[in-house]
Order: sequence, then structure tokens, then C-alpha cells
Amino acid sequence: MSLRPEWMEAVRESFRQPEKLTELEDIKRALIFVRKLTDKPIDEATIESIAVEYHQQISEGRCQFLLIKNEAGELVAASCVQNINCLPGFAEEYGLDNAYLRDQAVNPEFQGKKNSKGNSLAKEISDACFAGAREMGCDKYMFAEIDLTNFKSLISKFKDGFVATRFEKYDEDPQQGGCLLVRKRIDGEEEFDKKNGSLGELKEISLNKLGEIFDLMEKEGYVAVDIKNQGDIKNVDPENWSLVLEKS
Repeated sequence: MSLRPEWMEAVRESFRQPEKLTELEDIKRALIFVRKLTDKPIDEATIESIAVEYHQQISEGRCQFLLIKNEAGELVAASCVQNINCLPGFAEEYGLDNAYLRDQAVNPEFQGKKNSKGNSLAKEISDACFAGAREMGCDKYMFAEIDLTNFKSLISKFKDGFVATRFEKYDEDPQQGGCLLVRKRIDGEEEFDKKNGSLGELKEISLNKLGEIFDLMEKEGYVAVDIKNQGDIKNVDPENWSLVLEKS
């Protein structure tokens, strides 16, 4: 039970519109917020290097770093979206009309909370990034990479209409782990409409069988369209989770 007065709770759960960052120090603070929540290095040199790069890209119109605060001034969500030309390898493989989502996080204290439009904070910051991508001239796909053990992010992305088209393994043996390259059309059209049924053959594979998932995605043309748990969403054992794959 919270010891805060009711009016303070109301202020903390009232959220402002997403805002774009332009100042280097603001970008650094947002980066520290995100990286603390995602267990990434937050040493001064790392933060300085990434923030300076983002700041330069923002000044060139190739990147936006967005955040959401509540009416108490607390940072509750943040995300960065880059024009794909910020990532030469990606641009060469997928083309310049795409965007890339990174450094995204929502304060766990506010997960599940909704803004005045009825959107979750994860969806609100994601929608702001899609708007930013369109402003930067991107009109094809939004890409992101999600670690296969990050079940909350996978749930959020699949729920928001992303699909996973690639399994990027961390080691020679895919069973040792990897991430999914997910994408969503920037124009909002869905490639795989789960509401109206699948278009191809479906398979549901436990996330403790990463080798099998890798083969289906990288060798047989399957696309991951959803993630399921076996009844206990707090259980982080991969055996408790399965990936739903569809033949593309």
C-alpha cells in the first residue's frame, strides 16, 4: 500500500505527451534511465560515446530520442528511433526507406498504466517513434532486435503488430541464445493478421528448443508471429514459453 497522498498518486499516473530530446545532457539522462532498466553498461565513457553519436544524428535529422514524463516530472518511458542510414550494414541489406528502434524502456512501476487516450506507455512511446520515422522519410519497415529471454518485450512487440523474420544467434550453436529481428510496416498495415486467422502453416515451439526455432526461421522460411506462456507469466523458465511461427 502506497504512503503517498491520493493527489500525488493521481499526478504520478497522469502522463504528458511524448517529447523529443535535442540537448546532449538530456540524451545522457534518458540513456542512463533506459540502460539501468535493461541491464546495460552505464559507465560514463559508454554513455558519453552513445549520447554524442545520437546527438549528432539528431542534429542531422536522422534520429529522434523521445521520452514520456508524468505530471510529477518523473521519466517513465523512453525510446530512440534512427533512420536506417545510421546503420550502414542494415541499410545495405534492407534499403534506406526503413527505420530502427533501439534503447527503448518503460519504468516497471508504470507498466500496464494507460494515458488519457487509453494507450499503454509502451504503445504510446512506440507510436511516437513510428511518427518520428515518417518525419524522417522512412515509409517501409520499423526494425528492432529483441533478446529471446526478454519475454516482456517480445509480448509487447507481438501485441503491437511486429513479426520476427530473423533469428540472430550469439554463438555458433543457436541453442546458446540469440535475438529476434522483428519488424512492422511503418504504414500500419499488418503482414500477418492474427485476428482473421493464419495464412500459412502454424507451429508452436518451446523456447527451450532454440535450435529447432533457428532451423525453422533461417532454413524453412518461418516467421514468428506471437509468444505464449503456459499459465504463469512470472515464470521465466524458457520451458514455460513458446514461440508461434507461421510459414511465410
